[in-house]
Amino acid sequence: MELLRKTILLTDEEIMSASEEIAQVYKSVMKKKAEPETKIKLSVEEMLLNCRAASDADTECVMKVTKHFGKVKVDLKSFGSDLNALRENSVYYEYSDYSEAILESFNLKPRYEYRIAERGYNKVSLVYEKPPVKNMFLYMMLGAIALAVGLYLVLLPMSGNPGMFIMTNITEPIFNKLTSIISAIATPLIFFAVLTGIIGIGDVQAVGNIGKKLVLEIMITYTLAGLVFGTLGGITYYTGNIGGSAAAEEGVVQSILTLVLDIVPGNLFEPFITMNDLQVITISIFAGVAVLLVIKSIPVTKKLCFELSTLFNKMMLVVSKLLPLLVFFGIFNMLVSGTFTELINLYKMVLIFIFTCAVIIVSLTIRTRILTGIPVRILLKKQLPAFLITLTTSSQVAAIPENMVCFKEKFGIKGDFVDFSFPLCVVTYMPCGSAFLGLTVLALGNMGGIPITISVIVKVVLVAIIIAIAAPPIPGSAFAVLPIAFASCGVPYSVYPIAIVLATILGYFLPPLNCYCLQLKTLITAYKLNIVDKSKLEAEL
Repeated sequence: MELLRKTILLTDEEIMSASEEIAQVYKSVMKKKAEPETKIKLSVEEMLLNCRAASDADTECVMKVTKHFGKVKVDLKSFGSDLNALRENSVYYEYSDYSEAILESFNLKPRYEYRIAERGYNKVSLVYEKPPVKNMFLYMMLGAIALAVGLYLVLLPMSGNPGMFIMTNITEPIFNKLTSIISAIATPLIFFAVLTGIIGIGDVQAVGNIGKKLVLEIMITYTLAGLVFGTLGGITYYTGNIGGSAAAEEGVVQSILTLVLDIVPGNLFEPFITMNDLQVITISIFAGVAVLLVIKSIPVTKKLCFELSTLFNKMMLVVSKLLPLLVFFGIFNMLVSGTFTELINLYKMVLIFIFTCAVIIVSLTIRTRILTGIPVRILLKKQLPAFLITLTTSSQVAAIPENMVCFKEKFGIKGDFVDFSFPLCVVTYMPCGSAFLGLTVLALGNMGGIPITISVIVKVVLVAIIIAIAAPPIPGSAFAVLPIAFASCGVPYSVYPIAIVLATILGYFLPPLNCYCLQLKTLITAYKLNIVDKSKLEAEL
């Protein structure tokens, strides 16, 4: 269906007017499902400027806006010789990367073509997809569980045990292959997440000065989280012999020593082959420091590392779309094998998780009140907008602009410190995430028949903290690091679907909880470094 057709000259006035008109047409058609008007105006304006740069301001451009299957398409047609408005114009070429960056941030990929028809014309097309349904991933997970239960109930009354046949020959092999794919991508994903996090610090001197105080503050919260969920989870799931205290202590020391030694790899390549992710993290730390040392003499190394990180992030996002399928096969296998009935016991794990998060949040709030002297109501008032954005989107990335306003303008923290600490903490500071990972491993390890001894509890706490620090800053990062936790602690992959379900439901609340903690932790560190404009806070006292 054609919505608009208009011919304009590529002057500044007509470009601005045209982009405004197209945005209004788009908004009137999509109504409540419309993307932000600014996104439409900027993207159309960018393409029209590209078209003018490829020709000149006197060139006629025919704009056409159509709608098909819920998608709005904008075609910009300018007559003349073959000139790619996206890349080939020599005058505008130096800005093409910037132009592409704008469109990529809007999740748009323009298409160019040249047609000989009529008098020959260049055509640039932009397609605005229908906005995705909110919480669609959660609905898909719940649908996968419902389908698995439905299939099991259909097969249950049939003779010959067809469910076991299907599991053995179809669903179990597919499930095992899908989990191996996720584990394979998780290894390089974690490597580049840690590597780019270190590179983002800027230089070795910054790591030594501000970094050590920030890291110390981060580890205080992780230690508190580990003590709470380790103690409560250990009491709940402990299956060892309480009477053998001396042997238990020896086992704890041996477990810690083994874990520390195992973190250090024997060579640089074997950890990637065997997917020993703890050793991969160690390699990434050394590699990050090395890149910082050579980044000034070889600047291309930074760009290469970030581009590879983006590549593996996108690979994991693609693979994550298969998770509902993984849940379907996994839940069906568990129903057939009879292990799914134990799911009800996970209520204890959920209660401990909620209590641990409450302890972390309350202790941080009280500590911030004591160190800064700022009333809690003012802290909450200044934090609320960023927290709500993170809560509604389940993404700290979406709240980055509002968090920057909170830190720099509302809290009065020095900008250089915020620019350094905030990106670092978004990647490394996930205390509530460490509690979720540790408790998931303890609960599902117990369900999978793993003896939960004191040494195992200590190992789970250390591993949960390490992989929470290394978790990549992408939505659903728990899906990337759960295989590492399972492999490190020996949890069978047969219970992995339950972990995915838990990560889908509880994981929705992890970003806002971590965001609240991050805001307070940044403020505490800034106060200790005396880099806060206190007048911006004291004005409301």
